[in-house]
Amino acid sequence: MISAGRVYDLCKEHGWYTDATNTQINKLIYMVQHGASLQEIATIIWLCSNEEKYTRREILAILKKEEKK
Repeated sequence: MISAGRVYDLCKEHGWYTDATNTQINKLIYMVQHGASLQEIATIIWLCSNEEKYTRREILAILKKEEKK
C-alpha cells in the first residue's frame, strides 16, 4: 500500500494535481488513507492535472511502481 505522504510527494515531483483545490487535495489524501485502489487514485489525480503531461495510465504505472518499493 502506498502512503498518503508518498502520493503527495509524487504529485509535487511530477507536477500532478496542479488544478486541484485544497478541498480536493484533502479528499485525495483521505481516500489514500482509507484504502482507495490505485486505479481510483490515478483517475482522481489525472482529472485534476494537466492532462497533456501525463495520461491516467502513466500515472497508474508510476503509482504501481512506487507501491512495490
